[in-house]
Amino acid sequence: MQKIGLLIFGLVLFVGLTSCGQTSLEKARCQLKKTYIKGDMETWEQHIQKMEKESDGSLEWQLEILMARYGLIGYYLGNDKKESAKEMHETAEEMLDQAIAKFPDSPKLYCIQTAFYGFRIAFSIFNAPLVLPKLQKSLKMAQDLNSNEPFLWLEKGNQLFNRPKAFGGDKVQAIEDYQKALDLFQDDEMAECSWIPVLLQALIVKAYYQTEQTEAYQASRQQLEKKYGRMTWLDHFVSSSILD
Repeated sequence: MQKIGLLIFGLVLFVGLTSCGQTSLEKARCQLKKTYIKGDMETWEQHIQKMEKESDGSLEWQLEILMARYGLIGYYLGNDKKESAKEMHETAEEMLDQAIAKFPDSPKLYCIQTAFYGFRIAFSIFNAPLVLPKLQKSLKMAQDLNSNEPFLWLEKGNQLFNRPKAFGGDKVQAIEDYQKALDLFQDDEMAECSWIPVLLQALIVKAYYQTEQTEAYQASRQQLEKKYGRMTWLDHFVSSSILD
């Protein structure tokens, strides 16, 4: 009886600890979403450091931390803070390499790798000839693993949006890819308290603005701010670029 009692106690403790871990991760996701909506990106590095301390090393935690770093790198590039972006990128790539070695079958990780290669090109266009084949390989790897991965379509959209038109860029087509990513994300278990769907909606607003689709821009922005409240940071975001 004593052994059975200890066994039950151990199971209860294990379940309790697991539940706490899940709650901690969900709390971290919600905090990132809350600060993203407010445009409070300057606090993200502190949130990332806290998440790294709480992480149990699982794929879910690794993805959330890497995506937070991805968001912060993009923010730095869009606000002329290239050195901060490079510093964050270097640390994030090391973490990503370790994550891929541990979880080689995760399409999301290869999508993030695609984004990080894109950042290398943003740091210097002269990196493009060397980096583009690696970027395309990562994108294909993600697509082979799961062609319905929302992060995949987010990155497909980013590649079209950020690439110069002379090299195959197409901001109008990017809107379709962003919308597909957003539609797919509704079925993702992380969607409810994730900042990524908000990012996708903001990217659609930005793409409408930069393709001079005035009515679509105004309607999509109004819809976004009706849902989340006034987003003054969108004024800068819609005209910003991660490329020089």
